[in-house]
Amino acid sequence: MVSNQALGAICVDVGLHEHLMFESFDLANKIRVYAETLKQKRDAEYDLARKEDRPPGQYWVDTTPPKARTLRLRPLNNG
Repeated sequence: MVSNQALGAICVDVGLHEHLMFESFDLANKIRVYAETLKQKRDAEYDLARKEDRPPGQYWVDTTPPKARTLRLRPLNNG
């Protein structure tokens, strides 16, 4: 099973969120704040895991990614 939290974390981890195109300042701000929060949680979890000599846990489970009201996909090329 895949959750929105896991997919959101993957998108931030690979930088996909930096390539989204939309016309909503509010959504852009929510995505920016979400990405910053997630990166802070990831860094904290990885530091703690290193100190406790264990694999890192699921740092994303208590952070909900922002949602757009509508999703319109456009092809990257005109052809």
